[in-house]
Formats: sequence, structure tokens, C-alpha cells
Amino acid sequence: MKVGKMRADFGKVNTIHNHALPWIDRPLVTNNLVGGEDGIDDAGISLSHFIPAPKGWFMEGTAQVYRGDSDDLFRAYRRQDLGTVGHLRAYRDLSESTNLDLGASYARGNSAGFSDRRETFRVLHQSLRRGRHPSLEAPTARGLQEFPAAHRAFLERPRPVISLNIFQTQHAFGMYTSAEYRINRRWTVGGRFDRTGHATAANLTDTGLSGILTYWPSEFSQIRGQYRFGHLAVASPGDFSNANEFLFQFLFVMGAHGAHPF
Repeated sequence: MKVGKMRADFGKVNTIHNHALPWIDRPLVTNNLVGGEDGIDDAGISLSHFIPAPKGWFMEGTAQVYRGDSDDLFRAYRRQDLGTVGHLRAYRDLSESTNLDLGASYARGNSAGFSDRRETFRVLHQSLRRGRHPSLEAPTARGLQEFPAAHRAFLERPRPVISLNIFQTQHAFGMYTSAEYRINRRWTVGGRFDRTGHATAANLTDTGLSGILTYWPSEFSQIRGQYRFGHLAVASPGDFSNANEFLFQFLFVMGAHGAHPF
């Protein structure tokens, strides 16, 4: 059990800090549907329990209740406007160098735009990691193929119809998939594809494509460059703006640092 300010156990990367991600930026679906760069980040209580599973599988269930005020995603207007998150994870080693990580999450909270309406999220994620040691002469070199997450998030958010006292329900969909390959002990290449709707306008869709190159001068530092192309919806369906961006990141570690979730 944990109590305090924490990142919700929602999806694959919501609990991971920015510097531990395999990319410089967060996926578009995080920004558009899951509360921006910080995701679901709030004060509350979390309870996790190991679930008995068939041989070879590790399963864990997590239930969380939050204050209900997380950036623009959930907004608590009353004390009873709490946010809830549920997460189920299944993990298994397929071989000495390959593992599979599956999960499903559910979140529900008060809509940021309406004091008496709720919005819900459902997300699935999967991760496949493979590593190998090519030769005894280079024991630290390894090949890595990884799909950190494939998110499918559904948003139900009521919107008022102008001058009418009725509400409509929106269904927004978002996902991303990525792959990473470690060429040797210092160089890693990767890519990511994004496609997501908007929380405030489900009929608008953003698409992004990124290429990432990472160099490790040492085990305590890394230099990363990322090219990102975005096909972004502007105001209405069919109205898009293309964006070409280059992102640069330099990370270094000083002193002790706690382990990140695996």
C-alpha cells in the first residue's frame, strides 16, 4: 500500500519519469487524452496485490483512489469527486533473453469541463523485449527489440449542445507503437508511430512519426537526438498543419538514484 502524491499506475509509461523513457517526448496520446506531459499525477492511496497465476506467469492487480484533480484531465469540484484507477498486469519470461509484458488499465474521474459529468478511460498495453550477447569478445553488446507500449485509449466525455439542454457522448481513440534496437554497447536506434484523437474534439486526429538515435558515452550519461514529424489537426476535420521538429537531450547521473519500475 502506498499513500501520497504519485503517478497513477495507468498504462505502461505513466509511472516512468521523462528521463527514463526511450524517447525525448511523451507520445501524442498522453498529451491529447491522458492529461498532458505529467499524465495522471495526483494525491491518493494505492493498493497492489499479487494474483496467483499459472506456472511461469507473474500477475499483479492494482486499485487506486485519488483526490480527483490531475491537471486538465480530472477536475474535482466537490470532495466526493474522486478519481479511480485500476490496473492488471501479466508478465512472463519466454526464454532467458525474451520476456512479455501485458496489461490493461481503467480510469474514471470528474470531467474537467463539467461539474456533474464523468469521463472514463480504458487502455491496453503490451511490451516485448529481446536481448542477446553476440560473442564472448563483446559481452556487453546486445541486440534489443522492444515494443514498450501499444495504447488504445477510449474517452467518453459529454459535451453540451449549444442552446439545447441535452448532452452528447464523445469517443476518442489514441494509440502508439514503438521499437528500439541496441546496435552495440553505446548506440541505440528506435522509432515511434503515434495516432490519436483529441479529448475536447474527438473528430480531430493527430498523427506523428519519430526516429530516435541514442549514444551512451558511459553508463552514467546519454546523448539522444530525435526527429519528429507531426501531421496535426488544427481546427476542423481536413484542416491540418505539418510540423518538422528536431529534439536534443543530454542526460547525466550524479549520486544515488532510486530504481524505476520494470
